[in-house]
Amino acid sequence: NNHKHYYLKRRLIHPKKIYNLGHQGTAISGTGATAFWTDGRVNEIPADTDIVFIMGGLNDPGTITDAQVTYDNCDTNNIIGALNVLISKIYYRFTQLTSSDSSFVSYYQDIDYSGVNQISEPKKILIVLLLQTRWFASTNRMFNNAEYQKKWARMWSIPCIDVGDKTGFNTFSTTSGLHFGGSEYYHIGVLIAAELAKYNLLPIFDGWK
Repeated sequence: NNHKHYYLKRRLIHPKKIYNLGHQGTAISGTGATAFWTDGRVNEIPADTDIVFIMGGLNDPGTITDAQVTYDNCDTNNIIGALNVLISKIYYRFTQLTSSDSSFVSYYQDIDYSGVNQISEPKKILIVLLLQTRWFASTNRMFNNAEYQKKWARMWSIPCIDVGDKTGFNTFSTTSGLHFGGSEYYHIGVLIAAELAKYNLLPIFDGWK
């Protein structure tokens, strides 16, 4: 939602641009044309991007299991496999990793990167996982999946901000339902900015090539 991005930008000390690349109703995994892991979604990320926030899971069916949380899970029909493919494509687009790199040979040699457009000048990029608020729907499934997404983030050393745990939103504290109002988006924007500052993730891109 644009409100969350607006409030996040207001809280950043040196904001450049914030792009909202969300597609309503889409999922991380699955065969949908706009699933997170697809080439089209990855190519939408502008070349001048420094930080990519990944936030999703509400529209993904099923629950994550222990067996799925591995480096070599590339099954895009489950959340973890789709996340693995997604970040590999993001790194391929921005850092220009190729099939000759050891990590790709070990885990991702079977993924087709031919549809991912690499940027002209390779650069480092930070990926941050955001976990959704979980009180409004599919509560047990969302809590289960959030714990496994945290485990996935630790596996890759990807910063994880648990919006669901840290906002204080629940059935009694907000009545906005699935789509929050301005005050809730303000709260989320402030939280994300504070967490980025807490982990010193904001200034590291100056001159980082």
